[in-house]
Amino acid sequence: MDKLNQWLTLGANLGVILGIIFLALEVQQNNELIASQNRFNAQQLVNEYTSVIVTTPDLSELMFALDSGDQPLTGAETMRVSQYFRGLFKSMEWSFLELPQEEIPLVAWQSQSSGRLHRMYWARLRETLNPDFVAYMEANTAIDGE
Repeated sequence: MDKLNQWLTLGANLGVILGIIFLALEVQQNNELIASQNRFNAQQLVNEYTSVIVTTPDLSELMFALDSGDQPLTGAETMRVSQYFRGLFKSMEWSFLELPQEEIPLVAWQSQSSGRLHRMYWARLRETLNPDFVAYMEANTAIDGE
C-alpha cells in the first residue's frame, strides 16, 4: 500500500509539473499573439492616415494647394488640414507610448515625416505632444523642432 501511495504521489507531482509546463507554453503563445496584434494595429494606424489622403480627394487637393502655396486656404480648410495632422501625430504618439520599442513602425514614420507639410505642422503641434515622443521623433525622423 505504501508503494502504491508513493507511485500515486509521484504521478500527481508529475501531472502538476506537466500542467505548469503546458500553462507556460500557453502564456508564451498568448504573448506572441498579443505582440502580433499590436504590430498589426500599429500598421493599421499608419495605413488609416495614408488612406485618408487617397480616399478623400478634396483633402488631397487642400494639402497640395497648401504645400504649393498657390492659393490661400479658408479658415475651415486650414482647420481640416490641421486636424488631419493632429490626428496623425496623436496616433503616432499613442503607438510610441503603448508599443514596445521594437514594434514602433519607425520606417513608416520616417517616410511620412519627410514632407514639408509634416514638418510645418509638427512645428505647430509639437508642444501639444508628449515630450518623450517629441524627442524620439526629432532624433529619428526628418521632423525637427524648427
